[in-house]
Amino acid sequence: MRKNWIYWFLICLMSITTACNVCDNSGVPQDAILKEIYFNSKNLNNESMNILGINAEGTNLEEVLYNSMLFSPPSKNNFITYLDYYNSNRIYLYNLKKKSTRLAFEDKSSFFYNPKISDNGKYIVVNKNHVSLLIIKIDNDSIFNLVGEIHTINNEFFDFTISPNSQKLAYFTNLNDKIFLEIYDFTQTKVTFRYDLNQEINKIDESDKFIAFWSQDSDNIFYFIKEVDGSNNLIKIMLSKSQINNYNLNNIEINEICPIDLIINSESLNTFDIFISAKSGEISMLTLNDKEIINNRIIAEANQNEFCKNLNYNYNTKCMLYNKVNNLENIDNLGNLYIFDNNTTQNKYLFSNSGAGYWVDKE
Repeated sequence: MRKNWIYWFLICLMSITTACNVCDNSGVPQDAILKEIYFNSKNLNNESMNILGINAEGTNLEEVLYNSMLFSPPSKNNFITYLDYYNSNRIYLYNLKKKSTRLAFEDKSSFFYNPKISDNGKYIVVNKNHVSLLIIKIDNDSIFNLVGEIHTINNEFFDFTISPNSQKLAYFTNLNDKIFLEIYDFTQTKVTFRYDLNQEINKIDESDKFIAFWSQDSDNIFYFIKEVDGSNNLIKIMLSKSQINNYNLNNIEINEICPIDLIINSESLNTFDIFISAKSGEISMLTLNDKEIINNRIIAEANQNEFCKNLNYNYNTKCMLYNKVNNLENIDNLGNLYIFDNNTTQNKYLFSNSGAGYWVDKE
């Protein structure tokens, strides 16, 4: 009971101190001051999920939305999309500066999951009933149009990602009993790239999850797949050159990938770093070239039964947010929220009982 009282006391105290920024002396509403990080969190009684904001130093904690779930970073024009914790057939859009909410889409016969907003704030993509992806276009922050529906494999573990330049959507689907990576172009409103995963792998273990990860330049896609013989593979596709690289990870079983800036060392050889969270619990930084892994360094340790996940990298500050959870299959993805500083190679605890943290990339 005492811990719960302290939790809500801190929330209320921070809300009071930040409320003074909402109006000037004339009483005219002013834009709210953005936090650097937004994340999901439950209170200590685990009653509901809420969206909180905080700065990287652990200061200015604020409760942003009650009974709500966040699944992607804010857009550059300071919007987030979210679901009601108790009603998953509505998708909302929230203006972080104006502190205003709009209903973006509703379908009372459907179950929505994992809504994500594009970096430019013009598109929302959401998983519908684990069988399709809805694409909602946002006009003037207030007009919402359903512009497409992509039918995918009936598997809740198939995720999707929007490119950093807000032009493309990467996801996996099943065609004729084969798994494909597809890329949908928002402006052309059609699939512009399709790749058969079996081209590089003998026999895929389809019980594993499939997630694509974009590089910051939106030209490279990474994903990992497991073969039925237990082999683990990291695939990189450079879209502009249709160049495919397959890296054998041997005994490294990957849970997530977090690409860092691609670094060009010479005209003929690309060397780049990626963060990975391994299924053994820790976070490693891998350095790769076009042929092989040339360095593997652990940057965040995990104790027994601990797992690091939900990696989110800030390209400006070169810091990464991540969670440490006690159960990898934790349905709410809750654990302790940490920051890894790639400049100092130090890890810092930020908040407890938290979900994934998302950086604000201001325009």
